[in-house]
Amino acid sequence: MYRNANRQHSNKFPLNLPDIAEELTEQAAVGEHLGGAEVRVAATRDELEAVARFRYLVHVERGRTSLPGADHTQRMLWPTDPGSPSSFYATDAHGKIAGCASLWLDLPSRDNADRLGLGKVAQRLRVPVAYLDALTLAPDAQWSRRVVRMLCRMYCFTRDHDRVVGITHCSPILASHYERLGLYRCGRPFVRDDIGLQIPMVLFLEDVGHFEKIGSLLLTYARRYENDPLRVARLKSDFDIRTPFFERTLQPLAPRSRPEPPESFGA
Repeated sequence: MYRNANRQHSNKFPLNLPDIAEELTEQAAVGEHLGGAEVRVAATRDELEAVARFRYLVHVERGRTSLPGADHTQRMLWPTDPGSPSSFYATDAHGKIAGCASLWLDLPSRDNADRLGLGKVAQRLRVPVAYLDALTLAPDAQWSRRVVRMLCRMYCFTRDHDRVVGITHCSPILASHYERLGLYRCGRPFVRDDIGLQIPMVLFLEDVGHFEKIGSLLLTYARRYENDPLRVARLKSDFDIRTPFFERTLQPLAPRSRPEPPESFGA
């Protein structure tokens, strides 16, 4: 319901995809594909309250916004959508929370799909749809490696629970970064009083061909699972997706030259 990353993102914190991809690929090779100790799923009451206090600090105290779910007495900010989301959070070198997000393994309500312009699509789908919301980042952690690791950890968590479609929404500025992770714009843009214009986004979690084409950070993780390209094609036909501009302007890879046939012996 709230997303400070929409407001605070600036060119001061560029998402350096090549550097992050190299680091994450090295981590994946040694089995750290779930993010290690820096990324956790809040499991205890203390952890959940720490995440709620972090959100309150970023949105209410620093952002000076009044949002649903704010407990001003306890100085906590809780998600307001129904259901029981998993709260992911990333910590910095000092153990302080640098970013967090909520992940539902099913759409919290029909209202969520309708707000994104995906109500009819959600009715047609025969698979559950994961929903990411409440991405909150510390001002000094905008799109840091820890935050990207958190998103990758959430991808693995979603795949481990047999989900193949995920949706979210973000500002137009962040949409281009999400596209480079492998998401597509879909549905219809809408305006929220608290965070402004929002762009619905969809991720087909089995879309290895797309991840490979754009060099997505998710490719390494996607290859750890079985993927069904025919199902991806069917799911894409259900969504009104737009090919990202950067993908339309990608230069095709030069075909590899065929090796010369070996010389025959005894000719």
